[in-house]
Amino acid sequence: MPITGPNPGCYAQAGSWKDLPSDTPRLRLRKLESRDAPALVTLAGEWEVARQTAFVPHPYTHEHAQDFLAAGKGVAIGIERRAERDLAGVISMSLDGDIGYWIGKPFWGRGFATEALRQSLRSFFGNTEIAEMTASVFADNGLSARVLEKAGFTCVGEAVGGADKGRCAGQKTIVYRLARDEWQAAEDARPTLFVVAAALVDVDGRVLMAQRAA
Repeated sequence: MPITGPNPGCYAQAGSWKDLPSDTPRLRLRKLESRDAPALVTLAGEWEVARQTAFVPHPYTHEHAQDFLAAGKGVAIGIERRAERDLAGVISMSLDGDIGYWIGKPFWGRGFATEALRQSLRSFFGNTEIAEMTASVFADNGLSARVLEKAGFTCVGEAVGGADKGRCAGQKTIVYRLARDEWQAAEDARPTLFVVAAALVDVDGRVLMAQRAA
């Protein structure tokens, strides 16, 4: 996960953004709510999750979750599985365009981070005038680096975290950048999809009924 967030004192809810909730094929990006506190404690409480972020406390308590949910600056969005309606992670943006996210350990290896990041960029660029997004990962976090690259970010160099950077203070990090015009060009180049058929499937993915559009 990018090390830039979430800082429990630097993010606020995204409920006022006009395009939330926002759905992907498997996920829903939505406002975080008080009911998410237990899931935050469980998921963010895993050391394997917290260690790849700058500011997620460890151990992570209910008080930490409450402080995070009540925080004031920037934006934090819940990543929910649509079918199961359970919280899988958080993605956030600071006021200066720093992207951070984490995915709970039970949901690793499913591509959720890439799916959520691509969708959230539409919200972040669509609701702000920020010219570019940035993100940083620890040098040994190749998986998060790949997520950023899939979403269009480009590696622009290395840095060493300052004393105010929490867990990454004094640590080598890899810095990524995505400019608004680069993101928009990629969005404009996306193919247009037309619905040519509809299908009813059960929870196991079996097709129960299919119909081709007239």
